[in-house]
Amino acid sequence: MSNIFMYSKTPYFQVHQSLFIGDLLKELKPNATKLYLYLMFEAQKHSTTTLRRTTAQVLNGAGIAESKFADARTQLDKVGLIQPEQTKEGWLFEIPVGVTWDGLDFDSFTADEVKAYFISRTRDDSWLEDGYNGIWVRCPFHYSSKSRERSLSVKLIESGNVKGIGAWRCANQQCVREDRHGRLVDFEHQWMKAHGNKLASRKDAHRRVAEFFASLRAGTLKVDPELYSKDASTAQVMLDEFEVDPEYSTP
Repeated sequence: MSNIFMYSKTPYFQVHQSLFIGDLLKELKPNATKLYLYLMFEAQKHSTTTLRRTTAQVLNGAGIAESKFADARTQLDKVGLIQPEQTKEGWLFEIPVGVTWDGLDFDSFTADEVKAYFISRTRDDSWLEDGYNGIWVRCPFHYSSKSRERSLSVKLIESGNVKGIGAWRCANQQCVREDRHGRLVDFEHQWMKAHGNKLASRKDAHRRVAEFFASLRAGTLKVDPELYSKDASTAQVMLDEFEVDPEYSTP
């Protein structure tokens, strides 16, 4: 992408393209957008992806009310644009930029790698393909007596869309009510808590996702290729098997 201000010497700063590729900007509430723009400005002004700010500094800089701060912060955290942490002095904000531990780029994962991750975590060898370049697997976050239920959808499209590869959502009413959806780190975070690590942080989940894919690429983690490359029937059979929330639509 070119710098249109190159010759005018007009000051500018950058934001992630994912805001405009897809529907993310439409989904962000105004205060979340203002908070993100403030943090991106500050991050680039000081050449750092780690910002320490008091609540007063954030509210004044972003121009948002204190009553709206928590909601804005939570929404940005949920879509992966920031990683906030409250400290004694105020707030610590991490700005994810794609590259993580050992130079691993989360945006570079292939469809087969992401498929291997979800099938490994759900231990589901009866996953189903859908017609949208994705798969359906058994959700590990709710109980179902229906053995054929595959309610968790995973997108495997390879694009720069923030809601693209690795985005997941469970269509079961219980999970819809609890708003269970997100991307890789969100899944790992909930998976860790569901498996007994109640104190797991998003930073812990981020590290574990990075370790999984780094090990997969290094060949130290073996996933049976038959497990995630076999042919499977369509998800429509599965959708007929259980009750889907009426507000839910497939990706």
